[in-house]
Amino acid sequence: MGGLVAQLLPYIRENPRFGTEPGATQREFHHVNFALQGVVVYAAVCAATAWYACRLRQLLED
Repeated sequence: MGGLVAQLLPYIRENPRFGTEPGATQREFHHVNFALQGVVVYAAVCAATAWYACRLRQLLED
């Protein structure tokens, strides 16, 4: 899930101002895209853990 978000919204991109503007870095870091990737990974892990816990509880009740 996080890899898919990273492919769609990369958090490190080439800086178009590099070379033309003094002091511009070669790459830009996009904080929003990085945070979004972290939230997606967190939500996927939480959902998988909850599903596993429910499934385990269901198997133990039988």
